[in-house]
Amino acid sequence: MCDPVTMAVASFGIQAVSTYSAYQSEKAQYQVEAQQADEQNRYYERNKREAIKSQIEQSAQTGNRLRQEDKGRAEESMQIDQQATADRATALITAGENGVSGLSVSGLISEFYAKQGTAKAQIAAEGKMARQQANVDLKGIEAQAEDRIRSVRKAAKPIKPSRLSAVLGIAGAGLGSYNGYKEAIKNNQGGR
Repeated sequence: MCDPVTMAVASFGIQAVSTYSAYQSEKAQYQVEAQQADEQNRYYERNKREAIKSQIEQSAQTGNRLRQEDKGRAEESMQIDQQATADRATALITAGENGVSGLSVSGLISEFYAKQGTAKAQIAAEGKMARQQANVDLKGIEAQAEDRIRSVRKAAKPIKPSRLSAVLGIAGAGLGSYNGYKEAIKNNQGGR
């Protein structure tokens, strides 16, 4: 049988090396997980930037489209006003040249105003509907960007292995070996 000192030292050595190896393995695993988490978080940030950029571009396109449509409606409204003014002037001149006056001329002029008002009301209604649709489109673009951002998760940082636990494990191995040594000495003395 080996002497108690050799047994205690060997036991301590084996436990200390085992604890140190476990710590090194945990440390290597932590480094791999930390690198993976960093890569995932970079991907998350890149995805988020691209989603926001896309949202801005699509929103700008929607705004540009709406402004162009509004400009077209304003030009159409101006043409309606010009045409209605020209039609009323022509009617008044023609009526004056032909000696026509009274209620028939007033009725004709009122009809031109009514047509002008109806056409302009239609343009205004189209503008209102286009703005409402643009708002729906913008909300959809925003939701699409939010969904894209949420589709990628941020990674949690892994927990770094504690040196203290390795030191305590080695100290525990030392204490266990010391207790084993003491027990072996006690047994050797009692057995004689």
